[in-house]
Amino acid sequence: MLMTMVLVGIAATAWAQEDQRRRRGRFRMGGRGGDSIRLLARPEVQKELELVDEQKEKLKKLGEELRDKIRKDFAAVGELKDEEARRKKWQEIREKYEEQAKEMRKKVETILLPHQVDRLKEIQIQAQGARALGSSEVAKALGITDEQKGKLEKIREDIRGQIGKLWQGIRDLDQDQRRAKMEENRKKMQEVIEKAKKDALGVLSDEQRKTFEKMQGKKFELQPYSRSR
Repeated sequence: MLMTMVLVGIAATAWAQEDQRRRRGRFRMGGRGGDSIRLLARPEVQKELELVDEQKEKLKKLGEELRDKIRKDFAAVGELKDEEARRKKWQEIREKYEEQAKEMRKKVETILLPHQVDRLKEIQIQAQGARALGSSEVAKALGITDEQKGKLEKIREDIRGQIGKLWQGIRDLDQDQRRAKMEENRKKMQEVIEKAKKDALGVLSDEQRKTFEKMQGKKFELQPYSRSR
């Protein structure tokens, strides 16, 4: 679970932000902080886990290794002009990263102490919200049935479709129009995500919701990202 969400989620939305990343001259992984590598780079998370300098340095190198791999795939997609070809390429990338997620997870867990891994999982579930229900580990812990899995997958398909429509045509806009559209889309995306969260939690039984709440541990506040990060 520690790496899967970032590696799979990157392919879902990254193409829409690709030009902006290049103009800024730096790379930011997609999502709102739900992946372990990006979480571990945040000062408030490092403080919560009480990471020592040696751990921070190892995690930094691991993050750089991941970014280098993703940059190469972004470059390959950027060379494609056809929308359908880009979608197929992203699917290939998603499948590849699902396998690499296992390797990354092992590396993260060798750097952290057991109690740090446990707390990171709690923070990660909080950051992911209802998206965490797509994790096989979480689904197993909650005893989610096949029928519930089907309903949750339908919710995920719906949200992917809605978000995908928001970003259609954004590459054809000029810089000012694109910036305005992205700001508008961020607000719409939040509305879509909040509704999906409510729908997903509605699929669970009362007992499953209680267990899911316990899995998140003590409430942890992630600070909003600043442009300097």
